[in-house]
This record gives sequence, C-alpha cells and structure tokens, in this order.
Amino acid sequence: MKINQRILLAILVCLGGCGGGNPSAPTLQNISLGTNYVQTGSVITTWLAFRVSATKGNDGQLSDPFSAVVNLPIGAALIPETSFIPSESAPPRPPDVQGTCPDGSTYMIYNFQRGEFNDQYHFNDYTSVMYFNILVVAAADQRDITGATSLSPIVDGCAFESEATAELRVSAS
Repeated sequence: MKINQRILLAILVCLGGCGGGNPSAPTLQNISLGTNYVQTGSVITTWLAFRVSATKGNDGQLSDPFSAVVNLPIGAALIPETSFIPSESAPPRPPDVQGTCPDGSTYMIYNFQRGEFNDQYHFNDYTSVMYFNILVVAAADQRDITGATSLSPIVDGCAFESEATAELRVSAS
C-alpha cells in the first residue's frame, strides 16, 4: 500500500471513529402525540425525544447546552405551565421565547442550559425527553407539529429546517 493510500485510510478511520459529522450536535429525534385522533377541544400530551451530548459532572453525566424550537400549527396552542423535563422534582419548564409566525402558526424556543437534562447512568450522548400539553381545535386537522435543535441560540422560530414532525388528526365531533 502506498504512503498516500495509508494516510487516506487513516483519515477515513479517524473521521468514522473520531467524531466526523459532529456527533455532539443535538437532534430532535421524534415528536410523539399521546393519541392519534382527537376531537376538537381536546388536550394532547406531546413528547419530544432529543439526542443530546453530555459531559461528566459531579452528579453523573450532564447534558451540554443547546436550543430547540417547536412550531405549532394554526388551531393548536400550548397550555401554560405544562412543559416538563421528567424527573423526580421537575418544576414546569416554560419556553424561553414564544411568538406567532406570519402564517398564523406559533413557536416555542427553549434554550437549555448545561445539566437541564441529566442522567447518571449514561455516557457521552443519550436520548432524553420533555413533554407539554396542547389544546387543539378543528383548524389543526392534518397539520404538522415541527421542531429542530441547534448548538447556537435559535433566533427565528418561524424559519428552520425541521428535524421531526407529527401530524395532528382532529375531528369536529
């Protein structure tokens, strides 16, 4: 094997096992709804599954800081004080920013600090969840909840490339 081929092979092995593709970048892996079909005026629990990176701290593995945005379609509204990161003594975790987009949809931006998601039994990256409740009406039928994550603060909750979606199915009766 020539020297150039060996160098290329070493670079490819390192990129595959040494962090090529930024494995520490957070991702929104899934948006799950508590039920598939609801009637107008119903409340739905919505779960967000994040893949987050973590570093060792005194209390186990602590999540690194990241931002997340969730966009709710017209006809769906966050119920205040229902955003939670599950833990033994979790207080509500309201969005840091909320707003309305030009198309009438609403967004929620969460700027998670180091350690907001923690798990003493996991190492490096792990999946963690948060949930919130939304009230839906018929206008939300066949519309998507979308979301994304970023290592840097998200400044526009209306313009982002969606990483996950969940379709609402709402009947009028």
